[in-house]
Amino acid sequence: MNLRKAITKGAIVILLLISLAALFPMAVEWSGKRNTDYGGGYSPEQFDQIEIGMPQESVRELVGDPIERGTNKDYPVWALREDSVRERLDIDAKFDMEVWSYSRPRNSRQDYELVQVAFGPEQKVIEKDRWVTD
Repeated sequence: MNLRKAITKGAIVILLLISLAALFPMAVEWSGKRNTDYGGGYSPEQFDQIEIGMPQESVRELVGDPIERGTNKDYPVWALREDSVRERLDIDAKFDMEVWSYSRPRNSRQDYELVQVAFGPEQKVIEKDRWVTD
């Protein structure tokens, strides 16, 4: 009987640990979003409407002005995720990519929700990102 109880308790502990491990990513995401300041016009629903190829002005109309703007100099085309953009820009090329950030961390030592849009040489969206850092 004692062996059966020990096995049952061990199984319960294992199931609890598996359940906690499954909940961990959700806790990180929730915590990261609570540590994030967003741009004044940003909303997830509007951000989801941004499409590859959309002009800068359309992005601004949709989600407002970014919190920060930056440039990645000599960004390699091969590093882009979108196949159609890589093909259009020439696989061997490098270009200056403008990045608009719509979020920033409240505490820079903690995870936050990164929200940004990248524009290529034609000032059109070539990538967009929204994910909790880790």
